Amino acid sequence: MKIDMKKSNNLLLLAVIVFVIFMLFSAFIIFGSKSFLSKLPESSFSKLEPGVSSEVDVKTSLGEPDSIKNIDGKTEYVYEEPNGFQNTVLIEKDKVKSSQENVFSNDMGFLSNYKNKYGNPDLVMYEPADEHLTWHIFLKAGIGVATFNEYEIAKIIYFKPQNQNEFLETTAQKYGLTQTKTDGKEEPHVEEVFGE
Repeated sequence: MKIDMKKSNNLLLLAVIVFVIFMLFSAFIIFGSKSFLSKLPESSFSKLEPGVSSEVDVKTSLGEPDSIKNIDGKTEYVYEEPNGFQNTVLIEKDKVKSSQENVFSNDMGFLSNYKNKYGNPDLVMYEPADEHLTWHIFLKAGIGVATFNEYEIAKIIYFKPQNQNEFLETTAQKYGLTQTKTDGKEEPHVEEVFGE
């Protein structure tokens, strides 16, 4: 009888150990992966903080621009990509106002990474100059991502967090974004799309 009791206790102990390991693993999957999924990749552009980073910070991070434009009292640094695309940084009163970065691989993550971190976008917009892109704007985070196929990132804009009206009047106009698709159909508001 003592042998059976000892076997029974060993089995019970083994079951408890397996259960504890399973629970720890489950907790890691549930809580650990959420923070992993919300971590976004960084680039030299994403490290520039609109409203905080200075012109010197831009040159330190990105180097000398390939060209400089003056637009309505603001300075725009243009950084040429070998394939002809341009990344830009708009500077006003020695501070970064906004920047746009072209993305050529999944190095900057996918749309789902941004939704995991910031929730659903505040605005969905379009770029008439490129009808294949859909922009997902996260106003409180100060970031907009353009996707080709609803998940693959093609461009990113960084701007100072702002309300919808300010964004539509300034940043959206600067980057040529509209709420209307090139086919003339206005996109429904985010609340209608996501049921908010």
